[in-house]
Amino acid sequence: MPLINVKMFKGRTQAQKDAFMKKVTQAAQEELNSKPEHVWITLDEKNDTDWWIGGDSYDIVKQKRTND
Repeated sequence: MPLINVKMFKGRTQAQKDAFMKKVTQAAQEELNSKPEHVWITLDEKNDTDWWIGGDSYDIVKQKRTND
C-alpha cells in the first residue's frame, strides 16, 4: 500500500488539488501495480514563508531569481 505525502505552497483550488491527486494515484497504479483504493495520499500545504532553500528564506530566493 503506497503512502504518499505531497507538500506544496498554499493557494491551489480544490479542483486543482483533486486533479493532481488523481494523477498521483494513477501513477502509483501504473508504476507500483497498486489498486486505487490502496493508494493513500496526504497533503501538507505550507505558506511560502515556511520554506528555506540553501539556508535562505523563499522570499530571498525569489528576489535573487528576479535579479538574475
